[in-house]
Amino acid sequence: GIKGVVRKERKLYLIDGTRFHFDRVDGLGDFFEIEIVLQDESKIDVGIAEARRWMETLGITEEMMIRSTYEDMLTKIELARSADFPEIVDVWEQSVRATHDFLSEADIQYLKPLILNEYLKAVDLYCIREDGNILGFLGLSPDKIEMLFIRPDVRGKGVGKQLILFAIREKGINKVDVNEQNPQAVGFYKHMGFEVVSRSPLDPHGKPFPILSMELK
Repeated sequence: GIKGVVRKERKLYLIDGTRFHFDRVDGLGDFFEIEIVLQDESKIDVGIAEARRWMETLGITEEMMIRSTYEDMLTKIELARSADFPEIVDVWEQSVRATHDFLSEADIQYLKPLILNEYLKAVDLYCIREDGNILGFLGLSPDKIEMLFIRPDVRGKGVGKQLILFAIREKGINKVDVNEQNPQAVGFYKHMGFEVVSRSPLDPHGKPFPILSMELK
């Protein structure tokens, strides 16, 4: 049977035996793919080296790569419920421990009840599930992304990108604040079209964790 349907427009360019795919996928956005065509399949190392050469030439980093199919990325985004809050806090904690190494254990324990009891209620909250489990969640105010956290074991699979595109295209969001000490997040938002417009040396709690305010270009 049919597992899923992906609608896309593809432009294909061929340069020195390498194929460059420019895809526009309904519901996901724009993607770029490099396909190395090998005449001798035993020379896979040569193909990998050629792909990495093109990546370096084009400024493509490992963080920009997506290791999932378009079909996998077209998972339904749904409105979260208050019953989801404990699982969402668990996703938040897993994500923070994996990416916010500037936070101490005391910082995490200080923030955790605030997330559960105050912050989640203050935003429009959306999540992506797989087999009933939350992979990532997004918290929005009228014009800003207030929260975006992805389970560490599914990072790089397009969950964050899908949530960001939903925020931009479906909700008209154009602002986000990011911890300067989380360079992966800063790079991700820049890749998604945001740029830094201001910097605060303190976070909203008055702690010395600099915040970068970013806006969509």
